[in-house]
Amino acid sequence: MPRYDQLKNKILARSACVRYYQLETGRIAIPGQYWSLCGEQSTKDTSEINQLVRLGLIRKNQFYGVDKNRFLIKRNMLNHPMAHWFHGEWSDVIYNQADFRPSIVFYDSTGMMSTEQEKDTVRATLHLSPRGTFLFFTSMLNNPRRPSQKITEKDITDIYERISGFECCSQRRAVYVYHSTRHTRMIIHVFRKDH
Repeated sequence: MPRYDQLKNKILARSACVRYYQLETGRIAIPGQYWSLCGEQSTKDTSEINQLVRLGLIRKNQFYGVDKNRFLIKRNMLNHPMAHWFHGEWSDVIYNQADFRPSIVFYDSTGMMSTEQEKDTVRATLHLSPRGTFLFFTSMLNNPRRPSQKITEKDITDIYERISGFECCSQRRAVYVYHSTRHTRMIIHVFRKDH
């Protein structure tokens, strides 16, 4: 199993999202919270939290990490005690947080945007987010276990146009495409909530 926090393509993808936010807002650092479907956050420079701190986007106390793996959350708490860590399913955690006020949400999914579950996650996250939030949502363009299951750029445009609940966003577009592994192509979508 690859160490995703050390994959060059993953590091470049996060850097592209940071640059996109900084160019769109004119800010170097976010004013509020950064929420992430976090996985393991090692002490290495390549981990998401350390990369974002190094790029000047956040301070560690602005990082809010969610994962359903209790062991990873406990390890993350030891590695980065100033950050905020939550064990559970993404939607359950954010629904139960009175203090859910992200400037950026980075939802690094391993699903395909064409599934209802992924669309529901995007809708729910946008619904609960304050105005001005940027949601960067990673999804697969192909399923390496099912080679016939692929998403084209036309499919993505159709998804953006058809899904109700995205009307609150002025920006709905793909910002970065990369390979997470040799067989899996990923895309990062950005949504900016306006109202």
